[in-house]
Amino acid sequence: MADVSSVTKDEIVSVSGNASGYDTVFVYVNGEKVQTAKVDKDGNFLVAINMDNEGNYDVTAAGVKGFPKRYISSPSLGESITIDRTAPELKDIKYATEVGTETFTVTGNVEPDAQVIVKRGTDYYSATCDSQGDFKIVSIVLTDEGINVYNVLVKDVAGNETFLEGKIKVTYSPDSDVDGDAVMDDSLPVAAGEEGIMKDFFLGNTLVVIFGILAFIGAATSTTVLYNRNKRG
Repeated sequence: MADVSSVTKDEIVSVSGNASGYDTVFVYVNGEKVQTAKVDKDGNFLVAINMDNEGNYDVTAAGVKGFPKRYISSPSLGESITIDRTAPELKDIKYATEVGTETFTVTGNVEPDAQVIVKRGTDYYSATCDSQGDFKIVSIVLTDEGINVYNVLVKDVAGNETFLEGKIKVTYSPDSDVDGDAVMDDSLPVAAGEEGIMKDFFLGNTLVVIFGILAFIGAATSTTVLYNRNKRG
């Protein structure tokens, strides 16, 4: 099973998987046992673990079986989880404040893979930041002569949000010779100014860590015997 890097702001993370041949699963965070899950008749297990603090964590699982002698498998490959509850910061934003075109472009910087949405009324324009945190949104429509005001919403990969009301103010003057879409850097990732919004932007960011059945392969040749002290062996 390949390592998977996940980022979330959630306080509770669900851990699930398949441990056929075992009756119980121990779940570990950074090598410390934090939960015990029962395995159902189909070999599946599901348990929730609390993640109180921000930081990076390694989650593993091990299958347990037998009575009164208890056998525990080798730990599964680790799943990497990052808990991030810090709101994203719009570090930089550039656009022409007065233009003669009916559209304009916004560029800026937040953080890697953050999503940026520019909104006015029912119109939305979105972009995803590149690996350097840079973004570009082109062809944002100016609907009125005079000042057009837009809100900005920024969301990071963990689901933290920052809302900036009235952050963008652009004056549309038909007599101006300024091209609102000329303020751009060709090296930046381009997001067309489509009306609408990415659906996954508002979807929940509930994190589910899934351990497949391959997590417990090899357990038969590498096990530890645990004794139930309430019974005689």
